[in-house]
Amino acid sequence: MAPDVLKDLSPEQRYELVNSGLQAAAKNRDNQFQITRRKLDADTEIHKRNQWFGLAVFGLVVAVCFTLSWLFLTFGAKELITPVLTGLGGLGAGFAGGYGLGKRSSGDS
Repeated sequence: MAPDVLKDLSPEQRYELVNSGLQAAAKNRDNQFQITRRKLDADTEIHKRNQWFGLAVFGLVVAVCFTLSWLFLTFGAKELITPVLTGLGGLGAGFAGGYGLGKRSSGDS
Protein backbone atom coordinates (compact mmCIF):
# COMPACT_ATOMS: atom_id res chain seq x y z
CA MET A 1 0.00 0.00 0.00
CA ALA A 2 1.36 3.35 -1.03
CA PRO A 3 0.93 6.37 1.22
CA ASP A 4 -1.73 8.90 0.28
CA VAL A 5 0.89 11.32 -1.05
CA LEU A 6 2.05 8.87 -3.72
CA LYS A 7 -1.48 8.08 -4.97
CA ASP A 8 -1.82 11.48 -6.62
CA LEU A 9 1.50 11.20 -8.46
CA SER A 10 2.09 9.79 -11.90
CA PRO A 11 4.48 6.81 -12.24
CA GLU A 12 7.21 9.11 -13.58
CA GLN A 13 6.83 11.46 -10.61
CA ARG A 14 6.92 8.50 -8.19
CA TYR A 15 10.07 7.28 -9.88
CA GLU A 16 11.70 10.72 -9.56
CA LEU A 17 10.67 11.02 -5.90
CA VAL A 18 11.99 7.59 -4.97
CA ASN A 19 15.12 8.10 -7.06
CA SER A 20 15.89 11.45 -5.41
CA GLY A 21 15.42 9.85 -1.96
CA LEU A 22 17.80 7.04 -2.87
CA GLN A 23 20.36 9.51 -4.20
CA ALA A 24 20.15 11.55 -1.00
CA ALA A 25 20.61 8.39 1.08
CA ALA A 26 23.65 7.38 -0.99
CA LYS A 27 25.18 10.85 -0.64
CA ASN A 28 24.59 10.77 3.12
CA ARG A 29 26.24 7.33 3.33
CA ASP A 30 29.27 8.62 1.42
CA ASN A 31 29.52 11.69 3.67
CA GLN A 32 29.35 9.52 6.80
CA PHE A 33 32.06 7.27 5.37
CA GLN A 34 34.34 10.26 4.70
CA ILE A 35 33.79 11.64 8.21
CA THR A 36 34.56 8.27 9.77
CA ARG A 37 37.64 7.87 7.58
CA ARG A 38 38.99 11.29 8.60
CA LYS A 39 38.40 10.55 12.29
CA LEU A 40 40.20 7.21 12.05
CA ASP A 41 43.13 8.85 10.26
CA ALA A 42 43.35 11.53 12.95
CA ASP A 43 43.18 8.92 15.73
CA THR A 44 45.95 6.91 14.07
CA GLU A 45 48.14 9.99 13.79
CA ILE A 46 47.60 10.85 17.47
CA HIS A 47 48.45 7.28 18.46
CA LYS A 48 51.70 7.39 16.46
CA ARG A 49 52.68 10.70 18.07
CA ASN A 50 51.97 9.30 21.53
CA GLN A 51 54.18 6.29 20.82
CA TRP A 52 57.07 8.51 19.71
CA PHE A 53 56.56 10.76 22.74
CA GLY A 54 56.67 7.74 25.06
CA LEU A 55 59.86 6.50 23.41
CA ALA A 56 61.46 9.93 23.76
CA VAL A 57 60.55 10.16 27.45
CA PHE A 58 61.86 6.65 28.09
CA GLY A 59 65.12 7.50 26.35
CA LEU A 60 65.44 10.72 28.32
CA VAL A 61 64.92 8.93 31.64
CA VAL A 62 67.47 6.25 30.73
CA ALA A 63 69.98 8.92 29.65
CA VAL A 64 69.53 10.90 32.88
CA CYS A 65 69.91 7.76 35.01
CA PHE A 66 73.00 6.69 33.10
CA THR A 67 74.56 10.16 33.30
CA LEU A 68 73.90 10.51 37.02
CA SER A 69 75.19 7.01 37.71
CA TRP A 70 78.34 7.72 35.75
CA LEU A 71 78.89 11.05 37.54
CA PHE A 72 78.37 9.58 41.00
CA LEU A 73 80.57 6.57 40.33
CA THR A 74 83.28 8.65 38.67
CA PHE A 75 83.51 11.46 41.20
CA GLY A 76 82.75 9.53 44.39
CA ALA A 77 79.55 10.22 46.36
CA LYS A 78 78.56 6.55 46.24
CA GLU A 79 76.35 6.97 49.29
CA LEU A 80 74.09 9.38 47.36
CA ILE A 81 73.46 7.21 44.34
CA THR A 82 70.72 5.07 45.92
CA PRO A 83 68.51 7.97 47.13
CA VAL A 84 68.96 9.89 43.87
CA LEU A 85 68.09 6.91 41.66
CA THR A 86 65.15 6.05 43.95
CA GLY A 87 63.89 9.62 43.64
CA LEU A 88 64.29 9.56 39.87
CA GLY A 89 62.48 6.23 39.71
CA GLY A 90 59.62 7.69 41.75
CA LEU A 91 59.54 10.75 39.52
CA GLY A 92 59.41 8.56 36.41
CA ALA A 93 56.69 6.35 37.90
CA GLY A 94 54.66 9.42 38.87
CA PHE A 95 55.01 10.84 35.39
CA ALA A 96 54.01 7.53 33.78
CA GLY A 97 50.99 7.20 36.07
CA GLY A 98 49.92 10.80 35.44
CA TYR A 99 50.30 10.25 31.73
CA GLY A 100 47.96 7.26 32.00
CA LEU A 101 50.46 4.53 31.18
CA GLY A 102 49.12 1.91 33.60
CA LYS A 103 45.45 2.70 32.96
CA ARG A 104 43.22 -0.09 31.76
CA SER A 105 41.32 1.04 28.71
CA SER A 106 37.59 0.51 28.89
CA GLY A 107 36.83 1.89 25.46
CA ASP A 108 35.78 5.37 26.61
CA SER A 109 38.71 7.67 27.31
